[in-house]
Amino acid sequence: MNRNSEEKQGIIERAASAAREIGAPISQSIGRIYSNVRKGIDEVENLLEGEQTDAGEEDGSEKRSVMEKAADTARSLSAPITQSLDRIYQKVRGTGDDPNELGEEDVTAYWQPEAEEDSPGFLERASSAARTISAPIGQSLEKIYSTVVKNPPEPEGTYIKEISVNGDLTRIKAVDQESETVYEILTDFLLDEGYQKGQQLAKEDLEKLNGYHGYSAAYLKCLRKLAVSDYSVREIRELLAECRNVTDQQRQDILDKLITYGFLNDEVLTSYRFDYDQSRLVGKKKIAYQLEKRGVDRSLIEKELEAIDPQAEIERGLQKAAVLLKSLRNRSEKETLALLRRKLAASGYDSESIDEIITRLDWHQDDEEERKSLAAALEKYARSAAHRYEKKVLDSKIIRYLMSKGFRRETIMEVMQQQEAENED
Repeated sequence: MNRNSEEKQGIIERAASAAREIGAPISQSIGRIYSNVRKGIDEVENLLEGEQTDAGEEDGSEKRSVMEKAADTARSLSAPITQSLDRIYQKVRGTGDDPNELGEEDVTAYWQPEAEEDSPGFLERASSAARTISAPIGQSLEKIYSTVVKNPPEPEGTYIKEISVNGDLTRIKAVDQESETVYEILTDFLLDEGYQKGQQLAKEDLEKLNGYHGYSAAYLKCLRKLAVSDYSVREIRELLAECRNVTDQQRQDILDKLITYGFLNDEVLTSYRFDYDQSRLVGKKKIAYQLEKRGVDRSLIEKELEAIDPQAEIERGLQKAAVLLKSLRNRSEKETLALLRRKLAASGYDSESIDEIITRLDWHQDDEEERKSLAAALEKYARSAAHRYEKKVLDSKIIRYLMSKGFRRETIMEVMQQQEAENED
């Protein structure tokens, strides 16, 4: 089917007009890249591929300087695109100066598929003309990438310069023209807030970061304490009260979080302390006192006390008494037993248990052991007091001292006379 010259001319004009119209939407699409640069390079590439041509409004936190440079770069793209499309237009329409240009006959052949002998030549020249657009477009897009993505300009005001994630802790360095501040926050906060490198920080953002910093420091301090020892709820509450830059509500939130995660449990603490301390031969009375002092509820303590077998408590007391007796040397039987009672009481055994422990222990000194203890105590006191008193006064003081230690007067006199006889010999 033949077309007249006017129809062919109309086709050429419409093709050229359509080609020119490509420049504006391409420039606009490229310009949208900049409002989404902070959302990631993947999204930028999707925009370039035409998969997303509509972007949301620019985030208010984007830097004005970045957008200005982005706009300049985008505008610089329109010129090479327009120039390249003009070259295609000239080749299609024809000027008579270029032997490779496409004339009306070629256009007619293109629009008439049955004229197959002319189509290959047209397609080759059209392909060559189209390739001329690739270089300037590629160069322009690389300029956009290097300007905005690879080497973005530093924003004004306060912004995030570095983000370093190390497990549960994240370090965020915020800088302005005069100073820099490092915030250490829980990584959970980073994920919740979506902080990104280069993000501009308003006053309220800095206040929130500072709050996260204080909260995280207090929370991690509690975790470090709990990692090496057991703590009651009240002890952790007192620890949090000492933390700075933390509000009362944050302190309560941390406490609730530690309880929820199982780091704090007074019931478990009570059960553990009774088991552990009893294995160390500590009496139930002392264990209960220490737990109550740490703020554990009395009902939890009573529950453990009721579960203790009284005979098991006596057996532990006997073991403790045997250990204590080894340290009570050079004393009379009376003094030894009196000290043993006091030490058992200090170890947490009640008076009823102590009476039974002493009775079952059935410990006594024979005469020979008592004399050896008396002689050792006499010698020790005499060495410390000999230079202060005459012999008669010294002897009197030695007798009173040894009697206060529970030795019998008759035994004291016998040992002193025996020592004097040995000294005379």
